[in-house]
Amino acid sequence: MTKIMFSHFPKHPLFLAPMADVTNPAFRMLCHEKGADFTLTEMINAAGFLSDDPSAMERGISLDQKPYGIQIVGPSANSILKAALGLEEKLHPSVIDINMGCPSPKILKDKCGAYLLNDMSVPPAIISTLSENLKTPVTAKIRVFRDEEKTISLAESLEDAGAFWLSVHARTAAQGYSGKANWEIVKKIKENLSIPVILNGDIFKPDDLKKAIETDCDGFMIGRGAIGNPAVFERMKESLSGKDFEIDPGEEFRQRISDFKRYCFLLDKYNLYSHVNIKSHAQWFTKGLLNSREMRLEIAGLQKETRLRHLSEDEIADSRRVLAEKIVEVFEKYFGC
Repeated sequence: MTKIMFSHFPKHPLFLAPMADVTNPAFRMLCHEKGADFTLTEMINAAGFLSDDPSAMERGISLDQKPYGIQIVGPSANSILKAALGLEEKLHPSVIDINMGCPSPKILKDKCGAYLLNDMSVPPAIISTLSENLKTPVTAKIRVFRDEEKTISLAESLEDAGAFWLSVHARTAAQGYSGKANWEIVKKIKENLSIPVILNGDIFKPDDLKKAIETDCDGFMIGRGAIGNPAVFERMKESLSGKDFEIDPGEEFRQRISDFKRYCFLLDKYNLYSHVNIKSHAQWFTKGLLNSREMRLEIAGLQKETRLRHLSEDEIADSRRVLAEKIVEVFEKYFGC
């Protein structure tokens, strides 16, 4: 993978946030096709990778050779570095991103993610260790503190440690995904750093992006707004170019069906069906559509996935391929209503 430079991006670049059980290789490829300038993998657990968990490697692959980052979650500089060295050698990502913001109770229990922010000396030590030992640029994704000065101090320490860029989810770890993202504190971070700063949190639609641009951040990361809606990148770019982004509900429905079919095609082509809960993912694609509740209920009532542990990977894939075809029938049935 060619070394990425921020100057290679267009003005106001759009990033797909790393999201567990969402940003698999097929979904990342689809988001690239729909206008995302950069995507990140689901977080890869350092311990899982080092214990040869095959799913850890599968999460990190790229299907389209577009710039992308691998995100690693781990409890210490030593474990993260070992995993990063292996991923760098085998997969050659454009950047290696360190998860310092995940608020999941399970991740916190393992002393990873946002837990790393409990000791202000740990995050820069991790970045410094990786920057000194990897050829790949190292980035970090953090959360803010309630204390503005403490947040800025953390960001400055990561820059000093060698971070290539910094992605900031503008909520505290305690907030999780509730409440409002504090863009003002991220704006202050941008004012105090010389490395690129990427704003994350509460960017769901074109109007949100236009307001986010007022922070003067270097890039903008879309997370939940892209789940089941990869065309959000395309719509945001059209809006910035001055095009009318108000989409007719029927056109929106047609777009979702088309995107879901393309997603299924990519899952099938690259043998990824066995790694994806296609029923859950399909339900995400219904969000905001006319009759979405009825569609979700009908999709939920389709064939049950039973005794998967007794099936081979090929058998699981075949089962989910058939299920996907039935889901498309549900979409098309309601599209014709």
